Amino acid sequence: MSEIKHVSFTQLSMYEKCGIQYEYAYDRGIRIPPKAAMVRGTAVHKQHERALKEKIGVGKLPPLAMLQQIASDSIDSSFQGAVLVEHGESLQRVRDGTKDEAVRLTALDHRELLPTLQPKAVEQVAVISIPGISRPLKVIIDCIEDRGVRDLKTSGKSPGQNDAEDSLQLSAYSVAHKAIYGRRPASVFLDNLVATQEPKLVTQEASRSDGDLQVFLNRLYRAVEGIEKGERRPAPHGSWWCSRNWCGYWNQCPYGGLGREKPSN
Repeated sequence: MSEIKHVSFTQLSMYEKCGIQYEYAYDRGIRIPPKAAMVRGTAVHKQHERALKEKIGVGKLPPLAMLQQIASDSIDSSFQGAVLVEHGESLQRVRDGTKDEAVRLTALDHRELLPTLQPKAVEQVAVISIPGISRPLKVIIDCIEDRGVRDLKTSGKSPGQNDAEDSLQLSAYSVAHKAIYGRRPASVFLDNLVATQEPKLVTQEASRSDGDLQVFLNRLYRAVEGIEKGERRPAPHGSWWCSRNWCGYWNQCPYGGLGREKPSN
């Protein structure tokens, strides 16, 4: 596998949660199929990105039907490949349910969120060299406005009260914004499209100080240092994400399902 030349927020997040998962994904290049929730998120992001780019280019949003078709096509494309489903679940039923959720969240986005946004950049890529860190940081910002940076999420339940305050991803966006514009964003926004029975939008606004950015860089420094040294520690015992339902590497991990196999006589 070719050497990874940069470090991303996804890498940082995975490494901090579980070094063994990082090893499988990035050292060995073993990729696992996405779960339906991730497929839904990708589909909603695709239509959201298209809508914002058209808003920048032509000054108005595309028709809802077009955006819903983009989301629907994305679901179909993903399910033509491998998607992880729970044991005993019907793949077609999961696909249809995922598509229905994506289409309904797209309608919510088109009705409540997209009309309020004034984007000046969408999916903005920044590759930043940081003193003392051996690999550059690569960040892709969902949306940049004059009032700040935004991160779009989809979920099955409402976010926690302090999710925007605590988001390392929004801190990474802020580091990138400062590198691009020479200043921190005025605000950071976490936009949650929640797939409850009646879909709802929950937007949280927070801010980032220079101290907050330094905390993120401190964590990044330690993670890259560990990656370079080859340190691969398993998730802390009892972590909710270290389980059969949440980790796709569970069955091949010596700290997970593989370690629970009884030795043959």
